[in-house]
Amino acid sequence: ASAPVLHATLPCFLECALSVPAAWFGCPVYAILVVPILLGTVGLQERAFYASCIALPTALIGGGCWAKLCFDNMAIGEGPRRAYSVFGKPLLIALPQVAMAVLSYAGGPGAAQVAAVYLTSWHLTQALLEALKGLTWRLRPTACMREELGKVPRCITDLTAIVRLDSQANLSFPSGDAAGGAIFATAASLASPPCLVPVAAVALLCALGRVYFHCHHLLYVAMGQAVGVGVTLLLNRCIQASWMSMILSQLCLVGLWPLIQKAKPHGAVKQALSSDGLKIDQGAQNDLALGKCASASADVVSTAAGARAHVLLYRELESRRARISVGG
Repeated sequence: ASAPVLHATLPCFLECALSVPAAWFGCPVYAILVVPILLGTVGLQERAFYASCIALPTALIGGGCWAKLCFDNMAIGEGPRRAYSVFGKPLLIALPQVAMAVLSYAGGPGAAQVAAVYLTSWHLTQALLEALKGLTWRLRPTACMREELGKVPRCITDLTAIVRLDSQANLSFPSGDAAGGAIFATAASLASPPCLVPVAAVALLCALGRVYFHCHHLLYVAMGQAVGVGVTLLLNRCIQASWMSMILSQLCLVGLWPLIQKAKPHGAVKQALSSDGLKIDQGAQNDLALGKCASASADVVSTAAGARAHVLLYRELESRRARISVGG
């Protein structure tokens, strides 16, 4: 089911446009700062001031910076990865506070409420999905189908290169970025039901974009979006989301993250809450080229045997790397 999207090609300008929903709900700078500020617009009764003075400049600046990154990627081979390079615990804590402050004082209670639903759900869902990724341990399409998908041209190569790294290659199921898009759509439609169709279209583009850039299979993004919708609806039913609930969800994510990493298969490359694990290392990419895993091309959930096979693969790669180092 994923093959038509994985092998599709778009003109460069359409690919740049698709990279926005494909990346903005997972790239921290955009997901927890730009997106909630834009989302606050749907929670307002009088939207003219906020839309013209806050949301529009934010969209223009965020979109302009992203367009520059995409152009750089096509020109010099490095672009969107720089948006991920500023990731770290301080910004993970600070950026949502900035967004909530802007929404509370410039947008009012309605704008702050819808952003609190989104941000609280986003933090909790990312923690849950990271744990599920460690349990299922599925290779991404670009890692296990590299020879096949390497023949499919992409103008924006950074989104694929990032998920091919050792710290990212086995985190395919479920999709956290697709979950972010679903959380955005659910929070917006809860605040303003007439917005359901356009925000659902954004979530759909997010899911297709993650498959198009060889990050996930269709089943993986569908499961991520189902979890995102479920967490958001459950949260909205059980509590009144607020700035405080958002802070508690942040602390939950930061506190549970080290434990989630320890629960991953033995020998796996852990993912820190920093940009260190996202550095593009040519040696790591060459090692991943050795990995052949035909089973991951099917849209099925990983089994325990598959997880053990992936761990054995990494051990073999480490052994090869050690022998090469000694021989060199």
